[in-house]
Amino acid sequence: MAANYAEQWLHHMEKEYYEYGNADARPNVVSYTAVISAFARCSSHPQKNTNNKTPHTPHAANRSESVLLRLLQLSTRECDEAGGNSVQTTAQQLTPDVMAYNSVISAWANTVGKDPLATKNSERWLKILLEEGGAAEADAVSFNSVINAYAREATYNGSKAAKRAEQWFMDMKIRGIEPTTITYGSLIKAWSNSRSPEAPERAEFWLQAYRQQQQQQVGHNRQDAIIVYNSAVNAWATSGRSDSLDGAIRLISEMENGGSNLRQKLLDAPSTLYKFTPPPPDTITYNTLLKGCSSFPGGGSNKVKNGPTHSKLHEKALSIAFKTYNHMLISSSSRSSRVQPDSHTFSIILSCISRQTPYAEKRNNPSYKEIIAKIFHDCCTLGMVNDIVLSALKNACSCLPDEGISNKFFTELTTDNFTTKNSDGVVSSSSKDDYNTITSIHNIPAQWKINVHAGGGLGRSQAPTERAMLLSRQKKNVFRSSNP
Repeated sequence: MAANYAEQWLHHMEKEYYEYGNADARPNVVSYTAVISAFARCSSHPQKNTNNKTPHTPHAANRSESVLLRLLQLSTRECDEAGGNSVQTTAQQLTPDVMAYNSVISAWANTVGKDPLATKNSERWLKILLEEGGAAEADAVSFNSVINAYAREATYNGSKAAKRAEQWFMDMKIRGIEPTTITYGSLIKAWSNSRSPEAPERAEFWLQAYRQQQQQQVGHNRQDAIIVYNSAVNAWATSGRSDSLDGAIRLISEMENGGSNLRQKLLDAPSTLYKFTPPPPDTITYNTLLKGCSSFPGGGSNKVKNGPTHSKLHEKALSIAFKTYNHMLISSSSRSSRVQPDSHTFSIILSCISRQTPYAEKRNNPSYKEIIAKIFHDCCTLGMVNDIVLSALKNACSCLPDEGISNKFFTELTTDNFTTKNSDGVVSSSSKDDYNTITSIHNIPAQWKINVHAGGGLGRSQAPTERAMLLSRQKKNVFRSSNP
């Protein structure tokens, strides 16, 4: 692991200088900060060993902290030996800068969910920087890391963590540090992760604050803005409220229309303000809406509740999901489109249909099987099949009347056009009778997964536009007459 090697070289430099007196090998603050940053990056993206199970660098946040503590001890010792006159001594070369502190703060923030004390440790180091940092002054990165830690913490501690993130934002403003796009994105993410009933309003409050800040700037990065908007969409979609989909759709419409409903307000604003327009939606935006449809009230299990009220909820969720999915297919036909259905799209829509279709409908209505088959065919055509899609497909098939029918239907879908080449290069069909032997991505045709990368989305080649155009023509009205 790179961080381990970096620390070994740091130990070698220390030994050369402190034991053998080699002044040329004397480590300075850059040496220590490089090792601290290496461990911080490990905490964010842990590398696996050859068995793909255990990280090479366990406790990376602890190790980054220990290096910083060693740096602080050396700096203090050399200051004391120099009689406190650090300006004229080499002690300055060992005084930690803000980058060293930020790396440790970020390292702990990245381990939230893995270490129960991660958020508190991230916060503790920010307080140390603020109170004892000396020449090192906290900046936006310092506060953003702690706010992001609480955004992650909100997944477990709900609105309590989100409110704590807001308190750090206020502290940031009081100290005269200008919030960034990441700051607002993390605040909205905190409320989104909290899944509390008040999350949508709080998310929109911070979205509005972000808009106002952007109006004061000469220009804004639309790629950064899409992250902020998608977090706000997610806050609505996952809130569990009866108006969750309505709120998400309203924000997406604003993005689709370039903020047309805000234009008049902006035109009436002082001329010193720059005109901020929302970014256009991307694949993540629509995938977020699909997730909201899947978890919409009433769709929590395969055997969803019956009755007029729940029936309307199912119909609403399915209607929005089908329209969104159809829109994504049509949009993907454009070469310049930011919307390209990926593996997540197909797994979510399959899960949504399975969860939101009333149990009796799945057992008795032939259109249920037809829609599942069409969606999986789309996924194969675009080369987006991965293990997540196969799992969602298997769950959708398992809702059929009995296990035999489920197994047969799944096998029919996954063995359609399943071909192999023998030693002579002759293509022959393969027969798969075992339901469980074809649930792995390794057992399907390469063409079905050609555009999938490890993250589940588009690979380097992107989804073939010609295929997307064909699908868009075929699917424009595909669900109008076949809703389950």
